[in-house]
Amino acid sequence: MIDNDSIVDATSKPLGGPGTGTSEGNGDFCYNGVWEYHDFIRQPDHEIVAGMQYLHENLSAYYVLLSDQGAEGLSFNPEECDLNGGQISIDPIIISGNGMLDSLEFSLITECYNNPSIDFTANGGVSHQIAVNAYNQNMQRMITDVGGTNGIVYTIFYGLPQMLAGYMTLGNQESTMIPTVISLAAQAIDPNFNIHVNIITPIYYQLLPQYFGPDGDADGDGWTNKQEYEYFVRSNMSYEEKKQAYINSALNPDVYPGSDCEECRTSSTLGGIFKVGSDVCLRVPDPVATNSSFNWSKLNGSLEGRGLNTHCRSLWIPNAQVEDTGIYICEYDNGQKTNTTYEFHVIISDEVPISSSLTLVLFVGIVTLCSVLIIRKQYVR
Repeated sequence: MIDNDSIVDATSKPLGGPGTGTSEGNGDFCYNGVWEYHDFIRQPDHEIVAGMQYLHENLSAYYVLLSDQGAEGLSFNPEECDLNGGQISIDPIIISGNGMLDSLEFSLITECYNNPSIDFTANGGVSHQIAVNAYNQNMQRMITDVGGTNGIVYTIFYGLPQMLAGYMTLGNQESTMIPTVISLAAQAIDPNFNIHVNIITPIYYQLLPQYFGPDGDADGDGWTNKQEYEYFVRSNMSYEEKKQAYINSALNPDVYPGSDCEECRTSSTLGGIFKVGSDVCLRVPDPVATNSSFNWSKLNGSLEGRGLNTHCRSLWIPNAQVEDTGIYICEYDNGQKTNTTYEFHVIISDEVPISSSLTLVLFVGIVTLCSVLIIRKQYVR
């Protein structure tokens, strides 16, 4: 947009350009930078994230207005949006998330919809046909509830009905609450805007929380979708990497938390002194609860940049260097309904002389004894 009187009203009076906002309207518009807008390309309704992306781009210019109304930080950006955490505050407007990107949850539905070979029903999981039947029904009902295919919501706010149908298909209460709250809010819109929306009620939709919800199990491998998400989706991944990591784990019974873990091949798994270049492996000792999660960290250090798998019972530190020296801590479940931490002391030295072998044995023995008698701590969250 160029601020040169090129914007005019129906009578050809200029609305942009120099001016102070006179009664004639000149100066009411001012240059606010380049704004790029592309032609709308309609995607199939089951491509939920594509609709979500369009909605985000369509509303981007208005996010600042939403922020002024108290909805600071609200965004439909697929790489950021997380709305279905179950808590909504009106003043100020705060919508909690569940720690899973909504777009990735929707991608699970779309993947099942697009892939006829998906069938995990033998394991109690979802199938392509189950996903197709549910989403088609939910989308058709949603179109009706938001005013039809010619209504303002489906045409102007394209992408929103697809998202709302996605939330209903996810099916858990925290997700279905989003469409219901939005439909209730729409009742207060001025009738002159010609937005006709029914109150969205879950009883008219096919809900599939047992397959697609956070606590569901799409592939029937015994691990919930949220457990697989938290294990395989890492904060340092790109959006596409996160998407593939989630789909590959949630829709593959052979991929589950711990399936990518490698057992230690050494006996020194509780720490000790190691030579530079060694492959160090630390392993949480028994007892460990079945299906326990593991969360490794380093005292006063970071493991993320090192690229280590911090979600396994065993922590591999390949080609250890002096800077890898430190105290490593793992939080896990010991089967007694308490979260437990275990500490490992690791020293990486340029040289480990033969003469120090006795010292090494004593050090490992002391560390092991201390770990068992002193350093091991239990606490209840």
